[in-house]
Amino acid sequence: MKKLFILFAIFTTFASKAQSVGINTDGSTANASAMLDVSSTTKGFLPPRMTYAEKTAIASPASGLIVWCTNCGSGEMQLYNGVAWINFSGAAGAAPLPNAPTSPVASAGVGQVSVAFTASASNGGSAITGYTVTSTPGSFTATGASSPLTVTGLTNGTSYTFTVVATNPVGNSVASVVSATVTPNCSANVGGTTKVFMCYNLGVTGTQDPLTYQGGANNGALYQWGRQTDGHEERTSLTQAGPVAAPVASKFITTASLPNDWISPQNGSLWLDASKTANDPCPSGFRVPTLAQWVGLFNDGTSGGAPGTATRNTWTWTGNGYTVGANLYLPAAGERSNSNAALSNEGTLGRYWSSKTNSNITSSHYLYFNNGGVGPGAINTRANGFSVRCISE
Repeated sequence: MKKLFILFAIFTTFASKAQSVGINTDGSTANASAMLDVSSTTKGFLPPRMTYAEKTAIASPASGLIVWCTNCGSGEMQLYNGVAWINFSGAAGAAPLPNAPTSPVASAGVGQVSVAFTASASNGGSAITGYTVTSTPGSFTATGASSPLTVTGLTNGTSYTFTVVATNPVGNSVASVVSATVTPNCSANVGGTTKVFMCYNLGVTGTQDPLTYQGGANNGALYQWGRQTDGHEERTSLTQAGPVAAPVASKFITTASLPNDWISPQNGSLWLDASKTANDPCPSGFRVPTLAQWVGLFNDGTSGGAPGTATRNTWTWTGNGYTVGANLYLPAAGERSNSNAALSNEGTLGRYWSSKTNSNITSSHYLYFNNGGVGPGAINTRANGFSVRCISE
């Protein structure tokens, strides 16, 4: 109350004598052209602070009225010129920016990520014209009117996070919180768990679409069971009669007598279900699938040579292979004969090795399919050349 009385007394004196009033000055140094002269070298003048909505709610603002708008763009001093609010540069006083979107959730696909989010709680007084999702790293973007938005052009195997901004005619909101990290890749339900697969069979080069047949360009190499990558897997590699005591680099070993293995004596431990072996040709972080994984990709049952009914993922025959779920494609890559190394069934049949030795020790399990069905636990001799599709460890 005392402060109000003093302030009233100052302005009463000021009005009655029509003299300049100084704060932190003496009467003789107050600027004669100013009714109020405030002097300080450590503090500034603080005008009323209010939001855009509060500012525009002022009834009949007087010409020259000054406020600081707390949410107009990045915040700015504004003055009412008798007709409209303007900022101190003379431009129209900006409406506020929208609030940031919230709760971004990223879902990985093949070479792309879908980002869902909650729309901005406030548009800032102007209709939101769109949302933009941006990746880190790479700054790949997607723009659209609503959630979700899909960012494309991403690199499979690279981890990304995402933020979202909203845009209205004033500009962009601040960015949302950062999404959880996701990694675009080929994947499918294996035994109730999402597992990442390499997007191509071993031996594929280039950047073909991993979800279509590509005229056989993504068929890849054909491996004899238990062998490393040494050139034998090339579809046009030279041959050598076998069996042999040890691998011969760049040579596909043929054999026409039981047990039709390329090596003698047989060795059922070159690849193992229990763990990745030194002979496993898959790159770091991946391995040849186990029998249980091929079975778990298809159904909930046990192995067996006869085609069954898929229950884990949808298996859709596309003319030259199967689309498994939404993010995995297995081309019908054909095979290479153990007896004469002849290629056959390209585009019509797929045979994909597992790491599992059969119970009789003389042969191994593989995934078999054609347009008539799928056998996730078939058995065949090890000198045949079949595809390898690596799965994450």
